[in-house]
Amino acid sequence: CPGIHKSTLSLSMKLILLLALATLALAAQNETRPILITQFSANVVINASTPYSSDLQSAFLYVDGQNWRYRIDATQNGFSQIVAWPSTYTFTNTTGCQVDNSTAAFGFYVPFQAHLVGWDYSLNQTTQKWRWSDSDIIYTAYLGYNYNSSSNSSDQWNLPVRFTYTTRGSIIPVTITYDLSSLYLWTPSDYLFDPTNIGCGNPTPNNTNSTGYTLAGTVVMASWNGTTYATDASVTIFSGANRWSTSVNFYGDFKFDGLDEGYYLIVAQAAGALPQTYTQYLSQSYTSASFILYYDTFKTKRSNASISKVMHTPLFKTIRM
Repeated sequence: CPGIHKSTLSLSMKLILLLALATLALAAQNETRPILITQFSANVVINASTPYSSDLQSAFLYVDGQNWRYRIDATQNGFSQIVAWPSTYTFTNTTGCQVDNSTAAFGFYVPFQAHLVGWDYSLNQTTQKWRWSDSDIIYTAYLGYNYNSSSNSSDQWNLPVRFTYTTRGSIIPVTITYDLSSLYLWTPSDYLFDPTNIGCGNPTPNNTNSTGYTLAGTVVMASWNGTTYATDASVTIFSGANRWSTSVNFYGDFKFDGLDEGYYLIVAQAAGALPQTYTQYLSQSYTSASFILYYDTFKTKRSNASISKVMHTPLFKTIRM
């Protein structure tokens, strides 16, 4: 009898083990790490909070995950930060430039060790909630559904909606939240990630023209029978930590006056079209900048994001803060 009992117990244990392995395999299959989009820009609201206080500010975000870098330009105190792993360049009007070559700041990515911990309703949409941690930080990524994805796998949930990280082990925990909106997928220019353009490096050459230079041009929209004026387009130019925007007129024309000598990144965009960029060095007035915008036939308008295209490669390699 003891032998039969032992044999029966062993068989039961084997069945339990097989069932456990099958359950783990199914769980692993259901937790396939999403492959995030890699290159984009977005409006972002940053909230730094503790149990006793909260600090909100608006900013503009550029992410180039292909090259481990991103940039944030905030509206307060002239704040600009470029993270080009492993260096971080931070500029404010009060402190000037500060460089840290010892850390890599929080990256907009989901690493292999992340786990799906549930679902959330964030920024007017349902999101997947992924979490991972290290000895200092608890990270959480909220990913929205990508209706443009042709895949039936988990990478349909690959649109960055919200990222948070919370300090652990500190007396007063701090949580930083990044809420993203108006998402555009494109390849940010190298110019954006040049530290000299946020005041970390040699200054822009002085303007010898006391009245400033003019940068002007035209934006048109491509169509099946030619081009039409892009009457609803907007144009934004960047120089260092400075940013200016304007809307085009009825003929698609735009104009910026009083500009200093130096490099300017020009971004033209319109609803339903892929944004176009161009870099121009001004040493005199330039009035021939021209942009042709193309409708994005795959674009899906959403409550909080406009999608231009989807790229199915990992956003950031796993890096620590």
